[in-house]
Amino acid sequence: MKHKVLRLILCFVSSSLLAAELPNGFVDSRHYNISKMPYYITGVTLVLLIIIGILISRYIKRKVRIRIEEANYISPYDLAKNELKPARELMISGSEKKFTITVSNILRRYIEDQFNMPASESTTEEFLPLAVKHPLIQGSLADRLSSFLQQCDLVKFARQNIEQENMEELYVSAESFIEKSYSKSRQYKDPELINIGR
Repeated sequence: MKHKVLRLILCFVSSSLLAAELPNGFVDSRHYNISKMPYYITGVTLVLLIIIGILISRYIKRKVRIRIEEANYISPYDLAKNELKPARELMISGSEKKFTITVSNILRRYIEDQFNMPASESTTEEFLPLAVKHPLIQGSLADRLSSFLQQCDLVKFARQNIEQENMEELYVSAESFIEKSYSKSRQYKDPELINIGR
């Protein structure tokens, strides 16, 4: 809509400037009415002010949108920590399969968002080889992640029973992985290293 209005204004100013147009379509400067020059200047000034106003409006809207997004942004670390708290209630209530699926999804989503890896929609066989090669997960974190995912898969797919003690271990393992991997990632400022999984 703004572009249409702008085009109409430009056409109006152009037609005003060509008021002294000759029959053959060319403009003869001798036919310009000097007394109308202030109107031409006013028209051009108006167009420039409208263009500047549109640019300022877009800039302000963009800044406001960015501030709103920043205000509503929750880091993968904070999101995972917040989601783990209600997961403990499932563990206490004895909902072993629901607890295992919930904790597994939380950790997968954290890794996907924190390290830009396709984790939440991938199987363990597809995701784990990629994850353990990540520079920020290699070593003890990779071993912890591998053990955690395999245990979760046994409960989810092999319907293996899991005791209260084992659920506590899964919970602590997920929480520890999140804490240590986040702490490790904060030591690196190179985004290419963090986003290497993409």
